[in-house]
Amino acid sequence: MGYMNIYLRVRKTIAVRVKNSCTVQDLKTKYQDVEDIPERHQLFFVGKQLEVGSTKLAQYGIKNGSTVDIFDQSQAPIKIYIKRTQDIERISLDVSKSDSIHDVKARIQFMEGSPTNDFAIVYGGKHLEDSKTLSDYSIQSGSTLYLLDIKKIFVFLPTGEKIELEVQRWHTVENVKAMVESMAEVQTKEQILTLDGRHLEDGRKLSEYNINKGSKLHLIQGMEMVVLTNEGNIVVTMGSSDTVGHMKEKILEKKGIPVYDQILLFNMEQLDDAETLSYYGIDRGSELLLVINTTMQIFVRSPRGNTLSFFVQRADTIKDLKLQIEEKEKIPFGKLKLIYEGKLLKDVYTLAECNIQKESNLHLHVYF
Repeated sequence: MGYMNIYLRVRKTIAVRVKNSCTVQDLKTKYQDVEDIPERHQLFFVGKQLEVGSTKLAQYGIKNGSTVDIFDQSQAPIKIYIKRTQDIERISLDVSKSDSIHDVKARIQFMEGSPTNDFAIVYGGKHLEDSKTLSDYSIQSGSTLYLLDIKKIFVFLPTGEKIELEVQRWHTVENVKAMVESMAEVQTKEQILTLDGRHLEDGRKLSEYNINKGSKLHLIQGMEMVVLTNEGNIVVTMGSSDTVGHMKEKILEKKGIPVYDQILLFNMEQLDDAETLSYYGIDRGSELLLVINTTMQIFVRSPRGNTLSFFVQRADTIKDLKLQIEEKEKIPFGKLKLIYEGKLLKDVYTLAECNIQKESNLHLHVYF
């Protein structure tokens, strides 16, 4: 079996001695061993690409003294197109498959003046990483890549701290909350984001709120919950570690309902003031029921030294209370005088107006 000399031309021409029966695969293996040439290189003879496999060189007309070109496909110039989502026209770029995404961004920056960190490139639904090459993403000649503008917005935390986020117009409010959680360690479920005082809903896109570069959002830490009452709903913002007692104080601030008059129910279970909301599994959007306890127990100390107990309403008058005393003690109504905190109580006033609260102690005087 005879041998022949052929020449391989890359950046330089090298001579390789092979058998007459040598295949394209044999030749490729031989020159890779000799010159450490990467696998991605292709073989060409008189302009025709040689298919790697069992095809013999002789079938391509390669004989002793022939020159085979080795060509790096990744260095071949290709034309790609760049399109911004909001634009109709595309721009074309002549690039190589070995160019990195960062190289492409730099070309775009040179052409348009947009800093490379102000936009992202998307192809096939994927965000392209700066360090990867066009070849890594199998981007071919004629491919269209899309530019997405990156907007820098600011989120002000309850502590006064300001964090900067890079977002895109199609991001949702929930996406922004996830970014905030990663930077500020505030759980997404305990975040309420506002823009100009308006609460932002999780499923809505930033573009729906006209959030643009430089927009300032404010973070309220807590979860919005709804308290149902006979007179309408009360929305309160709480943290999962807040206690039921703390929630009652919030209701007092909003509606003026005394804490001791509030009975809170969740899933028909009465809540203990000392327990946290998380203990009961109360979360964002939970609905609680508020029952207002209008009955309270008070005490009246008689002249004989014994203490009388009465269940009354805050809207009851002093006269109503005296009538209860008359019925229980058989003392005529007109002879009764009630004292609270050193003051003589007038019949026409209500217990609430006299600031008489649950378990208050009154003193009874009897005049004959």
